[in-house]
Amino acid sequence: MKRKLITSFCLCGLTISLFAVPAQVSATDYDQMIQHKNNEINQLRSQRQAVQQRISHLNQEIGSINQEAQALLQAQDNLYAVIDQLEEDIEQLQTRIDKRAANIEEQARETQVNGKSDQLMHVVLEADSISDFVGRLHAMTTIIRANNQMITQQKTDQEALASKRVESQEKMQDLHDTQSRLEAQKGELESKQADLNVEVSTLAYQESSKEDEKQQLKAEKDAYEAEQARIREEAARAAAMQAQIEAERAAQEAIVVAVPDNEAEAEANTAEDATETVSDVPAATPEAEQPLTPVDTPAVTVPVEEAPSTPSTPSIPTPAPVEQTPVPAPKPTPAPAPASNGSAIVAEAYNHIGKPYVWGGKGPDVFDCSGFTRYVYLQVTGRDIGGWTVPQESAGTVIAVSEAQAGDLLFWGSAGSTHHVAIALGGGQYIHAPRPGKTISVGSNSSWAPSFAVRVN
Repeated sequence: MKRKLITSFCLCGLTISLFAVPAQVSATDYDQMIQHKNNEINQLRSQRQAVQQRISHLNQEIGSINQEAQALLQAQDNLYAVIDQLEEDIEQLQTRIDKRAANIEEQARETQVNGKSDQLMHVVLEADSISDFVGRLHAMTTIIRANNQMITQQKTDQEALASKRVESQEKMQDLHDTQSRLEAQKGELESKQADLNVEVSTLAYQESSKEDEKQQLKAEKDAYEAEQARIREEAARAAAMQAQIEAERAAQEAIVVAVPDNEAEAEANTAEDATETVSDVPAATPEAEQPLTPVDTPAVTVPVEEAPSTPSTPSIPTPAPVEQTPVPAPKPTPAPAPASNGSAIVAEAYNHIGKPYVWGGKGPDVFDCSGFTRYVYLQVTGRDIGGWTVPQESAGTVIAVSEAQAGDLLFWGSAGSTHHVAIALGGGQYIHAPRPGKTISVGSNSSWAPSFAVRVN
């Protein structure tokens, strides 16, 4: 009974010690992990200010790019106005020059056919009087002066025509340079906006992830603390049981103290009875004593546990060598075949005839040149060929303009700095978003020839 009580007591103490120590350590670990997540979240919030500053800086850059783009667009509009005026002046000059040339040619022909070179001599000789002579001479002088002025004006107009054509070409080059800068600005704007989106998305994702991890740790801590509360309740019940066992043990010890006195008295009485009994028994003779026969004790055999046999390791078959198939040498890339979906691209492009040009427009209601080509290809092929002309140059294989077929891309300007793009229709025609103030329309190579073409792969 006593041994049972002691064993119970030890078991209770061991149970309490096993429950109590891990609870304290684990709770501390959870607190440390949660504090670590709080520190990471605080660091991210501190970094948010730096990110917000970068975002503000990017917004300023984007605003600056937009302002520059608007200035370039205004300059482009001014150049278009100057070029249009120059073209009108050139047309008027050409008309006047052509008319004068016709008059001069007609006078020269009449002079040659009718012999009017001696007309001044006839006027002088056929004059009726001095006053008639003066009048005729004045008339002839006026005609000659008018012819001379016409010839002089013809020469002046021809020089002005040549000058305006040179100026128009220079303005057109300025326009192309402006359009190239606009396309470059568009690419830079898209790049900055992408950087901005990455900054914002990365920050939001990091903060969300850390918050989720923190909440997960809190949930785990709450669950663990609930479990530890349950364990503590069990420990309290075990402690109460231990107290009860201690009380029972004290009662048993009191009983054990009283038992030895009764046992001593009983042993004394037993000793007296034994003495009396011995005195009544006669002494035994030596002859009666018999030697003790030893009793054979059977040998106890202890079973020896055999060591478990080690299972034999199965042999792994050696794989047979794999015969390598020789890789054929790459064949030279043939010239690209015409786009199989060229007719679908052209059909989609025609769906937007008449829609206005707006710089930066990506559809579906307004477009600029590269936004139009990008939208058409995205709708038909699902492929994004790029948001401005330069990346669209790399969307396929460069070919000559004469090889362009329906669905190919046509570019104006040098490779790497193109300023306009259109979709080829075949037969020397293309469809494009021309410029501000115009709508999507069909153009021809004869009126404005592209520089090179690209067949989209």
